[in-house]
Amino acid sequence: TCNEFGYFQSTDYGAGLFGTPLSVNYFVIMCERVFGIGIDRIAKGVDRANYQYGGRTRYNGTNVVLPFGDADPWHTLGVQERGILDESVVPIVIKGTSHCADVFGTNPADPPELTQA
Repeated sequence: TCNEFGYFQSTDYGAGLFGTPLSVNYFVIMCERVFGIGIDRIAKGVDRANYQYGGRTRYNGTNVVLPFGDADPWHTLGVQERGILDESVVPIVIKGTSHCADVFGTNPADPPELTQA
């Protein structure tokens, strides 16, 4: 996260589900203290990773299915519309599911959207 993605799970307002919220600045300070990586280097790392892997608009994979749960906080990092990339790259946004819901075995209680995906 400090070196390539710069995607810190945080909130700057209100009391969070797990207590006092952490600001993005908390994680930047952590990167500085633990790894000696400041905000400029974090930003350069994000730019480098996006250049290397293509980011959301230049991803060059083919024959890939990209499933996302719409309740997954990580889903905003991925390609969510078909046609932006190669036609063989198929993003599937699964309504009402969260992180990794699509990787577990089937369950009769699964939402219909998950079963369909």
